[in-house]
Amino acid sequence: MRFVPRNLSVSKIPDEISEELNTVILEIKFICLPYNKYNNVHGIFKKNNLNVLNFFSSSLVKAFNYIDHFKQNKFVVFLDIGLNRTTIIFFINQKLDRLNSIPVGGNH
Repeated sequence: MRFVPRNLSVSKIPDEISEELNTVILEIKFICLPYNKYNNVHGIFKKNNLNVLNFFSSSLVKAFNYIDHFKQNKFVVFLDIGLNRTTIIFFINQKLDRLNSIPVGGNH
C-alpha cells in the first residue's frame, strides 16, 4: 500500500489527514483481503471522512481489460500467477463464468 499526499510517498496512512490537502492519491494492490483487514482499512478512511466505494481483484480487473482482444473466442481463460496466490478466471461469450483462487504462487 502506498499513500501519496503532496507527492510525498509514505507506506502508512496517518491517523489524521490535514484539511489543507486538495488531492490525495491512494494506491492499493491486493487480490484477497481478510475481512478484519478490510474493516481496518475502511475504518481509517471513515475516520477521515473518506468513503470506500469498491475493492477490486487486480486479476479480475486485468482480465476485463484484455477480454476484448478475444471477441472471436467463445471460451477464454485467464491465469494470473502471483507471488503467493494463483487466480484463474473463466469467460464464456465474453461474460464472467467463474473465478477461483488458490494459495499457491510463484513463491512456492
